[in-house]
Amino acid sequence: MASVVGELTSGACVAWPLPADASCAAIARALYRTAAAAVGLGAELAYDGVTMASELAANTLHAVGPGGRSEFWLYLRDGGDARELVCEVFDPSPLWSSGRAPSLLPLAVPAAATSGRGLQVVHELSGGRWGHHLTCSRLSRPSCDGKVVWFALPAPF
Repeated sequence: MASVVGELTSGACVAWPLPADASCAAIARALYRTAAAAVGLGAELAYDGVTMASELAANTLHAVGPGGRSEFWLYLRDGGDARELVCEVFDPSPLWSSGRAPSLLPLAVPAAATSGRGLQVVHELSGGRWGHHLTCSRLSRPSCDGKVVWFALPAPF
């Protein structure tokens, strides 16, 4: 993991495969926790990031695609006077389980609902710094189409 942390802090995007089982969330939490420490995220932001990474990884278990596997991507985005740690979770399905892409302003979920709060949590914890887009895998050969859901948190220089 040390060389990966070096790549991340030098500006590279680092990608890992995620297993297609419930352990994907634990792996995402561990990877994000290590990266957050490497770039100096404070404890509260790191905790929020770990929570969001876990949620996005768990969401990949609902993805049904023609091939490939889910992936976890991290990189630092430098905006001149600001820097942020970006976490992207890829799944090999260009479709959404609900049939449509989620709104970037998630609607409130009824209190009795047993699912559907994940992106609402990501929206709140990221301060609205999240999104989604169609893209291709980084690790699958041949590359496969799918989608990414991402969030960003401010990182110190």
